[in-house]
Amino acid sequence: MKTCLWFALILCVFSSCRSYKEATLLLDLNRPGQVDIRSSSTFSNYKLRPKDNVYVSVVSSNAEMNRIYNPAQSGSPAQVNNNYEGETNRNIYGYVVDENGNIQLPLLGLFYVQGKTLKETQDLIQTKAEGLFKDVTAKVRLLNYKVTIIGEVKTPGIYYNNDGDFSVLDAISRAQGLTEFALLEEVLVLRQNKSNAQDAYIMNLTSKTALHNEAFYLMPDDVVVIKPAKNKNRQLRAPAQNWIIPSVSAVLVLLNYLKNN
Repeated sequence: MKTCLWFALILCVFSSCRSYKEATLLLDLNRPGQVDIRSSSTFSNYKLRPKDNVYVSVVSSNAEMNRIYNPAQSGSPAQVNNNYEGETNRNIYGYVVDENGNIQLPLLGLFYVQGKTLKETQDLIQTKAEGLFKDVTAKVRLLNYKVTIIGEVKTPGIYYNNDGDFSVLDAISRAQGLTEFALLEEVLVLRQNKSNAQDAYIMNLTSKTALHNEAFYLMPDDVVVIKPAKNKNRQLRAPAQNWIIPSVSAVLVLLNYLKNN
């Protein structure tokens, strides 16, 4: 009977536990120094497409130009930053790329931006504005840079980014981290391609090879899926196992008592 009890105890423990290797990010990145990230899929390479919403700021010595492109400039820094927050403000302060790939800017005219990076678009606007006004500085940002993260994270949802490159690790951080059931070896990223179909990328976040994955840096509208580990159901049943073992022990003790008496 003692043998049976020990067997039941060992079975419950090993069926509900995961090793630290399965739950540790970039486990093999254990030496200090620089890390070579060779992914070519960074946000700086992103090409504008129809329905993208871009924020254009043009600062110059022309008062009318500043009033049109920087309406919150005279407000507080917090007010300026709020230009990027919320769907309403994004629509107010943004210029949507139309189906022909153009944006129409006040005082500056029509710009064909489809297939251009943000830097190329900014340079295009800067050049046009310099031909019309003095002391011009143009800036362009993408307002619809959002990613979705679902699955085994603490707060799944849609998260916006206005700060350049945004990695899978950034998305996990925005989602308040991983749950204890997250399967790090098979993180899935879904990305829309030029044909409007979905490309699927799988990366192992326990390995530094993830840093070289094409989808490590996320693009607008990417979907990150954190799958559950295979032993999730066993871990969820663990509380039940915690009372089963004492119950079995009590039964075995009782049977042993009855046998000897």
